[in-house]
Amino acid sequence: MEKKKIRICIIGCGQFARHFIPLLLNHPYVEKVAVCDVDAKRAEEYSGEFGTKVIPSFDDALARKDINAVAIFVPRHLHGPFAIAALKAGKNVYSAVPMASSVDDCREIVKLVKEKDLVYMMGETCIYYPCSMFCKKAYERGDFGKFVYGEAQYHHDLLHFGILRNDMPSLAIPPLYYSTHSVSMLL
Repeated sequence: MEKKKIRICIIGCGQFARHFIPLLLNHPYVEKVAVCDVDAKRAEEYSGEFGTKVIPSFDDALARKDINAVAIFVPRHLHGPFAIAALKAGKNVYSAVPMASSVDDCREIVKLVKEKDLVYMMGETCIYYPCSMFCKKAYERGDFGKFVYGEAQYHHDLLHFGILRNDMPSLAIPPLYYSTHSVSMLL
């Protein structure tokens, strides 16, 4: 049985999204990759670099029949609202962490996935770190014995995000905002 081909639009052409486009372009189930950003120049730069089509806006991406999925790489406080809008529009969703900024948005995402029979994936990437993969294999071999307790932590240097800049208050995030990074190490 042939898998349904993914026709995806990258929403947000920042530095993090840049790492995913080559992966998607080379994935056997991906038929099409498009890009979209509020900064049209940045979307055009991505288009030139990766050979993708540009979709002018998020709303345009949601309205298009030739797009069946979106990958959300916008500022974290928009993840929930964008995922909800995409699911309501009948699109499958991949989203950078966090899933959403409120419990209500998380609940709405789960509800929409069930109602519309769509896929939502929160892209927690720390499980693919070499240390995580090493420990997973060691655990599966039985090298650790019986698992009874675990702790993990994740240190995220926010200085490269401009955390000290007054014009970017949305980057001043609480310490547990990336708890998925810590938890994924144990999972």
